[in-house]
Amino acid sequence: MLANLFRPTVKADVSWSAYDPRWYQSIGGATAGSGPAIVPDDAMSIATVYRAVNVLAHAVASVPLVVYEQDGENKERARDHAAYGLLHDQPNPFMTSWRWRHLLMTQAVLWGNHYSEIIPGIGGVGSLVPLSPETTRIVDQTRDGRLVYITQDKGVNGYGAERRLIQDEVLHIRGFSIDGKSGVPITTMARTAMGLALSAEKHGAMFMQKGARLSGVLTTPVPMKEDVRKENEAAWQRQYGGANNAGGTPVLTGGLEYKPISSSNKDSQWLEAREFQVQELLRFIGVPGVLVGHADKTATFASAEQFFQSFVDHSVMPWTENITAELNNSVIVGAPNNFCGFILDGLKKGDIKTRYDSYTAAINSGFMSRNEARAKENMNSGPEELDVFLQPLNMAQAGQEPEPLEQPEPAEVEEVEEDTRVALLVSRASERIARKESAAVEGAGSKMGAAKRFSEDPEKWGEWLAKFYGGLADEVAHSLGITEAEARGYCDAQVARLTLGVPQGFMEDSEAGLRACGANHG
Repeated sequence: MLANLFRPTVKADVSWSAYDPRWYQSIGGATAGSGPAIVPDDAMSIATVYRAVNVLAHAVASVPLVVYEQDGENKERARDHAAYGLLHDQPNPFMTSWRWRHLLMTQAVLWGNHYSEIIPGIGGVGSLVPLSPETTRIVDQTRDGRLVYITQDKGVNGYGAERRLIQDEVLHIRGFSIDGKSGVPITTMARTAMGLALSAEKHGAMFMQKGARLSGVLTTPVPMKEDVRKENEAAWQRQYGGANNAGGTPVLTGGLEYKPISSSNKDSQWLEAREFQVQELLRFIGVPGVLVGHADKTATFASAEQFFQSFVDHSVMPWTENITAELNNSVIVGAPNNFCGFILDGLKKGDIKTRYDSYTAAINSGFMSRNEARAKENMNSGPEELDVFLQPLNMAQAGQEPEPLEQPEPAEVEEVEEDTRVALLVSRASERIARKESAAVEGAGSKMGAAKRFSEDPEKWGEWLAKFYGGLADEVAHSLGITEAEARGYCDAQVARLTLGVPQGFMEDSEAGLRACGANHG
C-alpha cells in the first residue's frame, strides 16, 4: 500500500469519465481486493459511510466559526475584520458558511483533500470558491517551498483548461497525510473494508433477485447432448429463475436430480459479516456507532452523553483544529492579533440540570459572571450588575486566612450609633456603584468596556458617557441619600474626567468620591 501511495503521480487524461477507476487511482484511489476500484461515489452508496461522513460534516458545519481579536489575555469577536462575515456567514456568492463547511468536510474525509481558491477582495480575502478535488493536484514546489497546484474548472460542457495556482491562492484542508503535502483518500485506506461491504450488499441483492434460493446443479446418469443441455438449462431458468418465480415446484423427468452446491447465508454468517463491516468502517472514519444508528451493545441512555462527548473530543475537535490552523495560515493574514476559531460549546452541552448546576457552581465560585452564563444559554445580557463577579464571604487569597464574619448579638445591633450605621451603608453603596461604573467603562470578564469600544470615536464616547451617567444620577442619589443636585454634580465630574481618558485606579477613585459625597451630606 505504501508503495502505491508514493508512486510517481500520473497525470490523468481529462477525457476519462468522472467515474472511471483510473482517474481515482491517479489521485490515490485503489482497486479493492474484494472487487472493483472504490471511488468516493461508490463509498457514499454504503449506508454506514454516508451517515458517518454526514455526521462529521453536520457537526463541523453547525457550530459558529468566528474571527477573534487578541487583547492581552482576553479575546473579543472581531466583527469588523474582513474575514469575519466571510467565515461566519457567506464565503462566496453562491454558498452559505454552513454549506461551504459541509462540503469542505465531505471532501476532506472522502477525497482526503479540500481545495478552495482564495479570491482577493477589499481589505483582504474577498471570497473562498471550492475547487474540485477530482481535478486539483499538487505538481511542484517553488524555491522558497511554496506548493504549486494545477486545477481544472468543471462546467456544463466538461472540464476547462488547466490553471496553475500558487499556495497563497489556495486554501488546502488535508485529511490523513503521509507526506504532509496531500491527504490520502479514505477510499485508499479503507478500500478492502469498503469493497467487502459492497460485495456483501451485492451478494444479498443477487440472492434476493434469485428468489432467496441456493444455487445448485441438475445431474443425470444419462449422457446429454449439448443442444439438449442448453435447452434444459434455459427452460429451468425461465420457469424457476428470479424472484418472480420463487416458490414454484419443479417436476424433474429423465433421471434429472437437483443438488445444491452453495452454503446458506446463515452458514456463511452473511449478517455477521455485514455487521462487522459497519464497525470496521466506523473505525476508519472515527464516528461512534450510536450516531449512525448502529445497535452498539455498550451504548445505553446513561452512557450516551459520554459517547457524544468522546465524539466531540476525539473526532470533531481534531478536524476543527486542523481547519482553523489552515485558515489562520491562509486567510487571516497580516493581522497578528487576529485568529479564527470554532465555538464548540453547543456540542458539549449536557442536559439542562447539569448545565444549570455547573453555572451555579461557577458563579458562586467567582470565576463566571451571571451575564456570561446567560450568554452560554444564548440569552441577551441582563443589567450591568450581572457583570460583577461574586465572591463567597468565606473565601480569601491563597495563603491568607479568611476574615471572620462578625455576627453581633441582637442586643448589640441596637447599641450601634446612628452615624456608624450610615457610614456603613454609604460605604457599601459606594463600593457597589463604583464596581458598576468600572464594569461599564473598563469592562468585566469577557465583556468589553465602553472605553475600548469607542476608543476610535470620541464623539460616540462622549454620547455614551452622557447617557450612562445621566441614568446613574438617580441611583447615586437614592443609594447615598444625597440630593439630586449633588448626585448630578458627581456624575458631571466623572464625565469631565473620563472625557480625557480613563485614569489609573479608576474604580478606587470613584469609590472614594462616592464616599465623600455621602459623608459630606451626612
